[in-house]
Amino acid sequence: MWGFGLLAFVASVPVAVLTADPASPVPQAWLLTTIAFTWLSLTWPRPTLPATPLTLITLGLVALGGLVAAWLLDVSWSEVLRTGVATPLHAAAMCAAYQWGRGLLGSPRRRPNPQVAPWRNAWSGEWAPTRARDLMSIAVSAFLTAFAVIPLGGMPGLYLGSASGQEIWDWVIRTTVTVFIGASTTLITFGTWSRKEVGRALLISVSALLVSVVILIWVFERHALEMAWLVLLPTLYVSLQARVWATSTYCLFLGLATLTILPASRESLGQDPVLPLTDVVYILIAACVLVALSTALLQESRSHLLAALDAESARTARNLKVLRTAFESMHDGFLVIGPDARVRMHNSAAALLLGRPIPERPPNGSWVNYLGLTRVDGTAFADDDELLSTEYLALQRPGQERRVLQMRYTPLTQNLDEGVMMTFVDVTDHQQRLKDLSGFAAVVAHDLRAPLTSLEGWLEMAEESLGMRRLEESVALLARARASNRRMREVIDDWLRHTVELEGELVFTDVALTDLVNEVVAGRAGAGPQDVWVDTPHAVRADRAMVRQVLDNVVSNATKYHRPGELPQVQITSTSDVPGWVRVEVADHGVGLPLGEEESVFEEYRRGSAHHAGFEGSGLGLTLCRRIVEGHGGTIRARNNADGGATITFTLPAANGVPAPN
Repeated sequence: MWGFGLLAFVASVPVAVLTADPASPVPQAWLLTTIAFTWLSLTWPRPTLPATPLTLITLGLVALGGLVAAWLLDVSWSEVLRTGVATPLHAAAMCAAYQWGRGLLGSPRRRPNPQVAPWRNAWSGEWAPTRARDLMSIAVSAFLTAFAVIPLGGMPGLYLGSASGQEIWDWVIRTTVTVFIGASTTLITFGTWSRKEVGRALLISVSALLVSVVILIWVFERHALEMAWLVLLPTLYVSLQARVWATSTYCLFLGLATLTILPASRESLGQDPVLPLTDVVYILIAACVLVALSTALLQESRSHLLAALDAESARTARNLKVLRTAFESMHDGFLVIGPDARVRMHNSAAALLLGRPIPERPPNGSWVNYLGLTRVDGTAFADDDELLSTEYLALQRPGQERRVLQMRYTPLTQNLDEGVMMTFVDVTDHQQRLKDLSGFAAVVAHDLRAPLTSLEGWLEMAEESLGMRRLEESVALLARARASNRRMREVIDDWLRHTVELEGELVFTDVALTDLVNEVVAGRAGAGPQDVWVDTPHAVRADRAMVRQVLDNVVSNATKYHRPGELPQVQITSTSDVPGWVRVEVADHGVGLPLGEEESVFEEYRRGSAHHAGFEGSGLGLTLCRRIVEGHGGTIRARNNADGGATITFTLPAANGVPAPN
């Protein structure tokens, strides 16, 4: 690119000489500054100009070109030297002024083009105009620097002390137009050109250029300068139909065509005493170029914005799809209600939790009535407004279990009137858990307080007996204290097993029932005399610790609930009448189960009717048994015996489907 700039600059020297006015050495087309500006930008460091070798070489060649051009124009040696100094200074001043103007106006960098080399992207990001204000920065910089070099003799034959005001003004206008058109078009073309749609862009540009040249020739030959504005029509067509680099290339050749045609028609156009008509044409062409490039840059910016909008729309659509999927996969129900009380959107969980399809508006005009929502205590809401001020709701459908929902609402904006998002969470299990905790608190208050009171009383009495040296009485009292302590331990153990052991995973192994039952029976021997008969020859595939807990709880109940004065009698048997399963039965001859409450004994904290009130228990033992058995895939049942007492039956998976060896 630097070599191309060198060739273009060398070619501009004979152009300056050939376009000189015979009556004056002032050239009609001074392209040296225009090409030197673009050429120097390739090596111009930002924001200062250090003395790099390539920059110094470029400035030296620009000075040499000015010297040669001035020498060929046959001017004095002082003018030759002034031109050699002013030409590189003019180009450097243009670079500095343009960069300063871009920084002052806050112009954005040009977007990288993936179809061009990285170095060209870096260069175009610093120099290629991106907005109309960059074009104005070039025009203003060209105008101000053209005036600034006049005292230095920046043009052969044109010096502040020897040239008239008309000549200076004429040179400033032509130089400003030339630099503006040449610099802006070459910067844009070099910075944005790519192979994409070259054929179509060139066809449009060449066609429009031919039309413009014909218009200019016709205007100059007919002396119809007022019709020169027609050049604007093909110029606008190119800016609207072609890419920005094609538009800038068209404008570049339009400027060259004007510089070629206009000097030949200078005499026929005549001169105006205030503003030469040739200068009017120059300004008109510059205005056309400004409009065309501004339109093309706006079109380019619009294309980038539309592409960004499309990309953002696609990204938003993808994000919306992800959010919609997440929205639909949530277990909590969501309702978005607008300011007009219409449901804008909802997820499937909301319809599932509320038990009904959710329309935009309730058919009967009230969401409370349509959804069947009540307060937790079962009382009805006064209206829909009260719904927003209630956190917990109850939902009861015919033939369905009562559910408790927690409702929260969040305003979509700071203004509540613009709509809200309502969240519904099923807290039925949580409420039941709270109820269970309340029941447990009651159990603890009752079952631990009594043993603690008894323990304290027996210990005080034992202390008094020991003080009176009544050893036998003290031993009996300490035994009762020990029994109270054991009762507290059983209550605590039941709760710990209920809340901790069931949270873990089951570890399945082959378990011989006989060994496990004998272990449990031996562990219960300290509870008092009892008659236990065991016939369990089978083996099960189960978690040994959990099965031991089931047997311990069931056997404990069988020995506990006996008639006063009678010896507890328990029969423990196992059968395998269903392939793959072992049925275990624990039968006693005690007080039996309350009629009609055979299955309710497995509910939490359920301790039976009043005729069991004299027996200690937490109401958790059989609940724990049911959960363990069902965790193994089996079932557990309770029934009364025909000859008195009760039988607890449960099933467990068989070990390999065959009885264990004796």
